[in-house]
Amino acid sequence: MTELHSMIEGCLRGEEQWQHKLYEAFSPRMFGVCLRYAASRHEAEDLLVEGFMQVFRALPTYKGKGPFEAWMYRIFVNTAINAYHRAKRQAQRVVIDSSQMVEPTCDEDTASTIDMADALQQSLNALKAEDRLVFNLIALEGFSYQETAQRLKRPVTTIKSQYYRARDFLRCAMEKRLKSK
Repeated sequence: MTELHSMIEGCLRGEEQWQHKLYEAFSPRMFGVCLRYAASRHEAEDLLVEGFMQVFRALPTYKGKGPFEAWMYRIFVNTAINAYHRAKRQAQRVVIDSSQMVEPTCDEDTASTIDMADALQQSLNALKAEDRLVFNLIALEGFSYQETAQRLKRPVTTIKSQYYRARDFLRCAMEKRLKSK
């Protein structure tokens, strides 16, 4: 019996030490997924906890077909999408003065000593939440425009616009960072 199989069996029995081992084994990689979807590190930490709660709840449905990490990864992506929808519903209940909102522009500058991974993460975080979600689903997760539109309940044309806007913003932001080095 492999260690992964032992972890899964222990988690199915509700044993905390196995849940902790599963968390320790997969949390660094899943946190990376959460960081791509979250606007801040704090939000990513919340997604990580929520994602693992979903994994533990859904564990009885894992049939062992396909890699466990891929199954878990899908849960984390869906958790991020659900969190986005929840935040959007809550935001619709709040009246916002749009004159005080600041749109990210290509003119924003950060210290030139930031390494490229941090620069990319900062650029992703500067995107509007909707654009970041669309970009992640298409560019990083490999969803088609149609699949993304279905998941987010939006027209395909809107998804395409958001994706191209996000891609252009990231390209501009990264070019600016490269020139400043």
